[in-house]
Amino acid sequence: MKAKLKSLFDSVFWPAAAGNVFWSLFTLLLEAVGKPLDYEAIGRMAVLVLLTLYLSIEWVRNLAHGPANPDFSFFLFDALHIWAVVLVALSAQLRPDLTSVALYAYFIINTVGHVAGVWKFHGDSTTSSRKMACINFVGIVALLVGGKLELADSARLPGSLLIMLMLWAFLGRRKQLQQLFGLKQ
Repeated sequence: MKAKLKSLFDSVFWPAAAGNVFWSLFTLLLEAVGKPLDYEAIGRMAVLVLLTLYLSIEWVRNLAHGPANPDFSFFLFDALHIWAVVLVALSAQLRPDLTSVALYAYFIINTVGHVAGVWKFHGDSTTSSRKMACINFVGIVALLVGGKLELADSARLPGSLLIMLMLWAFLGRRKQLQQLFGLKQ
């Protein structure tokens, strides 16, 4: 049963979520043809580009380093994670007024999942899970601070995602990403 679930997530759900984000991005790009781009549209597209980048890297990383025999909590939180990604993509495309709420959901689900330790991969430790939880929590803080400073969503939303992704790449998954892409360590 677990092997079939893992295959579904690796072969269907993750690529489907990435395709949804990509579809939303190109729908926004097509809608922008012949129109002047405003900051809101640029911010929405930036959120989708960042999600596309993250999903592409994370999917490849999951295939290379993911757990061989994950438990039910892994699949539950992975499903919630994918749901949140799709929610962010669709809201950025169709309901920009809900994108902030969708990003909060995304960061909260990832923070709780890492606190619970459900995404432990080969070589991960409890410290690594806590670090990833803190990195995702920074995304929540960035959204809150940006709101308090009354930053426009066109800057606040992609900014919070960019901060989290940079921390994820350089502090959370640096060694794995270097190995994955054959970069010097």
